[in-house]
Amino acid sequence: MTGEVPSKKEMIKNAAIKSFAKSGYYHCRISDIAREARVAHGLIYHYFSSKEDVLLYIFQSAWNNLLEYVNSIEQGKGDPLGKIEAVMEFMFKSFKNNMELMKILIMDIPRSDKFYNRENQELYNSVFMHIANIIGDGQQKSIFKDDMSPMVVSHILLGVVDSIIRQYVYNSYFEWENIAIGSIINQTTGVLFHGIRR
Repeated sequence: MTGEVPSKKEMIKNAAIKSFAKSGYYHCRISDIAREARVAHGLIYHYFSSKEDVLLYIFQSAWNNLLEYVNSIEQGKGDPLGKIEAVMEFMFKSFKNNMELMKILIMDIPRSDKFYNRENQELYNSVFMHIANIIGDGQQKSIFKDDMSPMVVSHILLGVVDSIIRQYVYNSYFEWENIAIGSIINQTTGVLFHGIRR
């Protein structure tokens, strides 16, 4: 519902995103999150057993949001290439609209041992599977070459997106206004689906 007041758990999550992005996950304390959220220190432990659980909840929330969008694109109407472009646009715009979140997803989440448990890896890989389904649909419709694994193409595609976003996360001098999302998408899909040969 539009205008709905965030739950306490969501308030803590949003405060943690700001705190982790500002101080770094390892330097941030639960008390820092509580202060940012303007809640009692003990309330955080009502929802989360540890700082790492807060971190993983951030990942799970963000990735479920991406998964929901990718699934809606996969199930919707449109040509496979247009669907791929829509997914890429969503990811780049998500970075533009919430750079703090992207910084945590790229720099902090992979350092958590719990990120690599079965549940989180199944969630992580589900996005690649949905994109692979879009690629496979394009192969069946003779839009894409059929001698490539859809899953390999999915990893190549998301690897490119991740690498580009990672560059801007690490580059503190970067100004977002200097980049055009449409241009990046066109160049990426152009190289991926047509190559760089003349």
